[in-house]
Amino acid sequence: MKLSISILLFLIVSNSLLSQDFSNMEKKDLVKLSGALSLNSTFYLGSAERPPFFWQMSGNLNIVTPLFTIPISLTLSQQQKFSFNDFFDSQSKAAAQPFNQFGMSPKYKSVTSHIGYRSLKFSEFSLSGNQFMGLGLDINPKDKFVKLKLVYGRFAKAIDTIVPGNLSKTFERWGYGINTIIGTEKNNLGFLLFKAKDIKTSISGFDTLVTSKPADNLILGITTKQKISKNLTFEGEIDWSAYTYDTRKTDTKLEGYTYLNNLGSLFYANNSSSLSKAMLWNLNYKKDKLNLKFGYRRVDPDYRTMGSVYLNNDFEDLTGNIKYKFFAGKMGFAFTSGLQRNNLNNDKTSETLRLISSVNSNYSPKDNKWNLNIGFSNFNSKSTMTAINLGVSDTMRFAQVTKSINAQYSINGKLKKNSLSTFISFNFQNAEVGSNIGAQNQEKAETRFYNSSIGSTLMIPSFNGSISIMVNGINNINNDFSTSALGPSLNISKSFQTKKNPIRCNFSFSTLKSFLDFVSSGTILNGFFTANYQVTKKQTIGINTSLSKRTANQGDTTEESIVTFNYNYRF
Repeated sequence: MKLSISILLFLIVSNSLLSQDFSNMEKKDLVKLSGALSLNSTFYLGSAERPPFFWQMSGNLNIVTPLFTIPISLTLSQQQKFSFNDFFDSQSKAAAQPFNQFGMSPKYKSVTSHIGYRSLKFSEFSLSGNQFMGLGLDINPKDKFVKLKLVYGRFAKAIDTIVPGNLSKTFERWGYGINTIIGTEKNNLGFLLFKAKDIKTSISGFDTLVTSKPADNLILGITTKQKISKNLTFEGEIDWSAYTYDTRKTDTKLEGYTYLNNLGSLFYANNSSSLSKAMLWNLNYKKDKLNLKFGYRRVDPDYRTMGSVYLNNDFEDLTGNIKYKFFAGKMGFAFTSGLQRNNLNNDKTSETLRLISSVNSNYSPKDNKWNLNIGFSNFNSKSTMTAINLGVSDTMRFAQVTKSINAQYSINGKLKKNSLSTFISFNFQNAEVGSNIGAQNQEKAETRFYNSSIGSTLMIPSFNGSISIMVNGINNINNDFSTSALGPSLNISKSFQTKKNPIRCNFSFSTLKSFLDFVSSGTILNGFFTANYQVTKKQTIGINTSLSKRTANQGDTTEESIVTFNYNYRF
């Protein structure tokens, strides 16, 4: 079946490429090249364990034709172990691959072909953006009743070496899939199939591996979108995932899942196989300035897919969202709330219930002379677990409540012929953590965090630059002690005009004094300077410097400096 899909994709891609009309194209328009080359060298002086000199060269090349675009990237540095005599072999063995993946997507009208390293999305719980190396096809006509996506390729490269700190190897993984959507943009029904499997013989010693096990995955799913009325829309998805965790085991019949035993070459079940599902339902209502959204999501504890890099499981949640605009759109209001729980099969030693809610409001007049944002959020989390051999009770409870408030006010104005913008912001967060074992209440831990900032930026045309000043204060209080910090910062930007192009410079200085229980504990000084000059339209040179000094009250002082030179060329 995989061979048939591969041949079908190749024929369709070839037909889409050859069927285009180049009669009206000039030769100079057929292929366009563009790219950039960057050279960086860094000098370090300080006490940290890092090399005193570091260099890096990076570049990219874009090949653009009427059919497709091929981006190619390359990065070399002194950390990269490579050999000019056997470059490709040395890079295939390197832990970091300097070549970025390449690919192209030829397109003809509503047909897009994908060749090389690409990614496609069927749905959230099936093929969801996982990158593959192979062929893909996306037929998406606007006014047609049927839309189609096909994919076939390698989803993981075999790694037959054991990396220090990681005793597992990686099997080569191949997969294919099809996603068909029937209907219109407003009302449709989709069916999908995604299949991926590890190649057992792709690495050595696969028959005796303990940490690395060859797996097999088959996903069948249904998606839908329905325009119920002018203002009401429903979207839904449900996927079933059959997953075998170790294909080395002998195929067997699964009790209770007779349909898994009759899928032929699509899926072979054994005693390491499982079947699980994931679903998602959203209801959206939108009218004028009002927007309502309600959603339900559930992912079974054992749900897995080879089509996603990372996916949480064993949870279900309910969410609601309300948005509304007042006063001709000048004021916005949003409220979000959600409830989530795990341990869906009631077979874990602990269960967590989370409640999240937030309110945000902003006001901005039409002239944008000032803006006000206010927000509040509340996070409640409660865990209950069964305790063993505690001798006091058979239950343990843990609760956490986090509340936060943030506000920011900004104003824009004029100072003579200069533009002046000023802001003030405040953030407060309170976190309470408590637990009890039976009747034994533990001490409640509470942490309060305050953060406030005030600053201004003055744009000065006659100076050909700007000046910014900001003061930031932090205070963190818990049951045992408090830590705080206070310090100003200054930033100056200016352009110096030369005969050809300007030199753009930026200087910033900041100091931060820290306190422990309101007693001075140290000071941090930072200084930065950058300068960039455009030599020609395609070439730019620059220098970046940073100096820092950390002083503790005990007399310990740490200093370090970093200087970086860079050169960039575009073509």
